[in-house]
Amino acid sequence: MYIVSNTEYRTLKSLKEECRRRLSLYSDGVGILTDDDAGWFLDLAKKYHHSPRILFCKPVDGIELYERLGQKNNHLRLIYNDGTTAAFSWNKCCRSVKPNTRAEVTGALRMAVVDQVLEEIDRAFQGRLLIVCPMTHKVICREQSHVDHAPPAFADIVLMWFRKEGITFSDVATSDYEHGGKIMANESQRASWSSFHRKHAKLRVVCREWNIKAGRHLYLSKEKES
Repeated sequence: MYIVSNTEYRTLKSLKEECRRRLSLYSDGVGILTDDDAGWFLDLAKKYHHSPRILFCKPVDGIELYERLGQKNNHLRLIYNDGTTAAFSWNKCCRSVKPNTRAEVTGALRMAVVDQVLEEIDRAFQGRLLIVCPMTHKVICREQSHVDHAPPAFADIVLMWFRKEGITFSDVATSDYEHGGKIMANESQRASWSSFHRKHAKLRVVCREWNIKAGRHLYLSKEKES
């Protein structure tokens, strides 16, 4: 998830498409950008340029399309209020967006539904101190329990949600969690995932030892992070 000028773009592809759409409106391939377009590309550069402090070292009056080495190919440069200019690449701004790792996103997705996990534990132990693990048939207490996903596995639910939203791991917006790890940073994205998980997850309280030995479910190999 990428946010430029208060607009959300689900994928890096859609962000690049918006860049090209805006620039395609300038049929001559040169000229001053409108206030709306200039404001949009300024926000893109401020958020994703590799050296924003250097690029915005002086007050900016606008942005223009210009010919570079005789070619009109969507080249942009800032126009400072003192009349000088500085070229920058909108494409490099997009490419500099650091993708989240699969592990970071998986951790953030789990954190976003931890309330559902705690609810399941409370439900299982409501009015009782001990329960029977459905997998090992051992009697366990709360401290010996884990919450597991009966099929579909957590990894499969993640992929199902990705397909529904048309996104992948790198498109999930995250931020640092104060206690370590990552959390989902976009509220609408978090709400969508939480609702989807609540609808499709079949949670069960099991023996912690069994759950650890069972190991992690693997993601389908055809679903590669892009």
